[in-house]
Amino acid sequence: MNLDAEQVVLAGVACGTVNIKDVTFEDFHDKRNKTLFKLELNLKDEIPNVDSLIITNEAERKGLLSDVGQSLYIIDVIDGKSPEAKHNPGIWLKKLKEESNKRTALQELKQLIYDIENSKIDAKETESRIAVLSSKLSGSKNLKPSEPEWIKPLEKEALYGLAGDVVKTLEPQTEADPAALLFSFLTAFGNIVGSDPHFEIEASKHPARLFTVLVGKSSKGRKGTSWGYMEKLFNLVEEEWVKEKIVSGLSSGEGVIWAVRDDVVKQVAIKKEKVTIDFKESIEEPGVEDKRLLICEGEFVQALKVMEREGNILSPLIRNSWDTGNLRTLTKNSPAKATGAHISIIGHITNQELLRYFRSTEQANGFGNRFLWVCVKRSKVLPFGGDISEGQLISLANKVKQAVWFARDCELMESPKMQKSFG
Repeated sequence: MNLDAEQVVLAGVACGTVNIKDVTFEDFHDKRNKTLFKLELNLKDEIPNVDSLIITNEAERKGLLSDVGQSLYIIDVIDGKSPEAKHNPGIWLKKLKEESNKRTALQELKQLIYDIENSKIDAKETESRIAVLSSKLSGSKNLKPSEPEWIKPLEKEALYGLAGDVVKTLEPQTEADPAALLFSFLTAFGNIVGSDPHFEIEASKHPARLFTVLVGKSSKGRKGTSWGYMEKLFNLVEEEWVKEKIVSGLSSGEGVIWAVRDDVVKQVAIKKEKVTIDFKESIEEPGVEDKRLLICEGEFVQALKVMEREGNILSPLIRNSWDTGNLRTLTKNSPAKATGAHISIIGHITNQELLRYFRSTEQANGFGNRFLWVCVKRSKVLPFGGDISEGQLISLANKVKQAVWFARDCELMESPKMQKSFG
């Protein structure tokens, strides 16, 4: 049984990406999914697209809520599988049909064995039915869902200026996707220069603060490979930044605040003859002067899992990090706060993990909009890796170093050409 295929197809039927006429009741093996499909059949006559709330209400009305695994299961299937149902409905429908055909063929095989053992059919009919079953089973085995067309390679215009030079120099020597190299470089560069260089859009200040997630197959996506070269390059640019300001782990919002905290100040009573006459501020824990922080999360799925926990503040904190850099919690036991933090994120995740754990809440509340989601894959096969020389890296690092120094002297960035392009 392919439970994922059943669930994605059910989500596709609900949102309209899978035609309900292409699915039958027999295609489902899980009893909960059979009940869910029955509910969808009842509703589709009146409502073209249904959601988890409508289906839950129908299940309650029909007295079928327990049969379908309660409302949480409906939400997990209809909402949780919706992104994949919208992205690859045909592939999952094909997988569902494959499993259904296999079950049907297996039932027919059992019946054939019974008929042979009980002498219910002659040799000619036996041979005919075996041939039919063999054809079904081999056909089902050879059916392979076609892979979705991969996103087109970067256009040449994307490899512009210094960032383009970096990618063009490194790309022949690595299996990493050029897009992974480019966005990793831009994210790291935006963090190392700090928050002073910025654009202004209306009343909002926009520094080069990027949140990037590389999405690709596990190991074959070469997501980590792309960052290895960047870390080596930036170590030649500013070793102290690499050692002190690149961290991993997005397990808690409080931990992020602590890494870029202001002075932790405590009010201390001033007493005279055991009577409090005033208060003064005392620094309980010195703050962090350098507010730059680049978070490299090789398992970004862990952050998505953490955000599912009730009361976790990671999602709103990440959104505030992108918006203003002013961070704090309202809990009594966590007095730390941060102002003017300049946080950037590079995350790695597989497409399956993203589709499973990137919940509809985070899609709707603006969390996802603050990230650049970059589709990556292995660009080539280099069994023994590339062979970029130390001289090439040093030459690149000197160019990057000059650009960093120049950027730090800038504040408000203006581009008449860009403004003209956007009207």
